[in-house]
Amino acid sequence: MKGLKGRFAKACTVSILTLTLMGSHVSTAYAAGEDDRTADETDWLYQDFDMINPELVGALNQNQTETSVTLEGVVSTAADETEEKGKTDRASEMLASATEDRNAETGTKKLRIAIGTFTEANKAHKEMELELTDKVVVDPSAEESVTVYEKESTDSEKVGTMRAGDGASVISETDDWYEISSGKTEGFVQKSDVLSGQAAAVAVVDGLGLTAIVNVKSMNIRLEADTEAEILDVAEKSDTFKILEEGRDWTKILCTDGKTEGYLSTACITVELPVLGEAVSVEEEKEAKRQAEEAAAKKAAEEEESRQAEEEARLEAERLEEERIAEESRQAEESRQAEEAEAARKAAEAEAARIAAEQEAIRIAEEEKAARKAEEQRLAEEEAARKAAAAESLAARKAEEEKAARLATEIAAVNNEDVASDGALQYVGNFRITYYCSCEICCGKTTGRTSSGTSATQGRTIAVNPSQIPYGTHVIINGHEYIAEDSGVGSNQIDIYVNSHDEALKKGLSYSDVYIRK
Repeated sequence: MKGLKGRFAKACTVSILTLTLMGSHVSTAYAAGEDDRTADETDWLYQDFDMINPELVGALNQNQTETSVTLEGVVSTAADETEEKGKTDRASEMLASATEDRNAETGTKKLRIAIGTFTEANKAHKEMELELTDKVVVDPSAEESVTVYEKESTDSEKVGTMRAGDGASVISETDDWYEISSGKTEGFVQKSDVLSGQAAAVAVVDGLGLTAIVNVKSMNIRLEADTEAEILDVAEKSDTFKILEEGRDWTKILCTDGKTEGYLSTACITVELPVLGEAVSVEEEKEAKRQAEEAAAKKAAEEEESRQAEEEARLEAERLEEERIAEESRQAEESRQAEEAEAARKAAEAEAARIAAEQEAIRIAEEEKAARKAEEQRLAEEEAARKAAAAESLAARKAEEEKAARLATEIAAVNNEDVASDGALQYVGNFRITYYCSCEICCGKTTGRTSSGTSATQGRTIAVNPSQIPYGTHVIINGHEYIAEDSGVGSNQIDIYVNSHDEALKKGLSYSDVYIRK
């Protein structure tokens, strides 16, 4: 559009505050720092105001501040124009507000704002009108196409067709005809069949609609025209949407699902005007007809081929069904015979199993009888062994008790100062008693061999200082007799061997009187 689209988009970002008087025109006052329009562009806006209602503009240019009755008359005229020209709801609301205001001065200001709202909302019509300069359009709502003739006569040859929404450049015109050029078609159309000027702009914009193009990185699509409204989706830069209704701050659009309606911030979109179609020449129509006939013939051939394939598939399905039924019958007969054979086999197996079960019962009874005898013998042997073990344990306990008694007697004799020094035991002192095992932590190895070459044994082996207690010495500690077989401790210290590290840790450290057997 050579700048028209850009100008239209830029207007969406401007906030109209009020209307003031400039010479013989009503002009628009914009927020400071936001209006970078040229003088020509503002003149273009003035022309828009003149298009609304000359009487209304005249009243405003005279700075109407008379009685509220006169103001209401002006507002009423503007309201009629609003309804007639399909102005926005916002403009209607502002006009109503101005009508209700009994103060002439503030009412006039509100009326000017209403006019500004109308102008902004209908700017697309003006943009389209400028775009359609020296052009004609077939009404997008037309149900029939328009014939393009070779000459200015309906009796002349047809050279092309313009369909609904198609546009054409005007080469020349007479009272009833336009000479036009559109696509590959040049010829004549009747003026009564096409639209031009403002009527064409309104028909194209309202019929084909406007397109909103997102011009920021991303923005929210809201359910209502409010920044606090629910977010329906997020639009990305260059996304396009059909515009349903324009507004100064919010633009109502149709979402990409073709059903949901939402709102985009007007400041963040560029509005694209509709794109017109082109006429189709007779040659193009013939070619399109030929292609359509070829496509129809191809489709018919494909449909016939598909029908034949379906018929073949049906016959094949019937054949397969017959084969399936025959196969099922065969399988059913085989299954019946197999079931009879299986029943006979099971009966034979059941009889064999019965006989085997009887034999097994006899065998089990004999085995149980033998097992009972064996168990009785085992229990008798265990009882005899238990008695023998008890007798042996009793004898061992008595031997231990006798040995402990002798040791106690010997120790008592040693401790008795009146006993001669050549007794069987000798007191060597009070020793530090600890415990160890054959693990790597205790011994640095895990062989279980002592320093004297014996195998470490719990209840027998102790580690001593050989210079104090020689290897092989019988050592009595807390009434138990051990043998010095290992080393690795200092003087007045004895390490008693146990089978596990946990046991060594549990026994811990103690001190005890130590005796040796001479």
